[in-house]
Amino acid sequence: MYHLFVRDDSGSLACKFFHGFYLEGKFKSGQRIVLHGKADLDPNRPGRIEMINPEYELLGSGEADSTEVGRIVPIYEAIGGVTSR
Repeated sequence: MYHLFVRDDSGSLACKFFHGFYLEGKFKSGQRIVLHGKADLDPNRPGRIEMINPEYELLGSGEADSTEVGRIVPIYEAIGGVTSR
């Protein structure tokens, strides 16, 4: 399991990625990212919010460098070996 703890001006969020060994070294302190998925209360730590296996997007330093934030993004059904992304 890979644990990621993120924060911004609104608060903090714990993220857990099952089988996330491939994420080792991918995230750096101070890096801008976008996370999306279902946020739930952590059953093991009362009052803490967590996301399990969230989708993520690494951002650069510019304002308009996200492919998904602030836009309508179509989601297509996955076919064969082609993913929906």
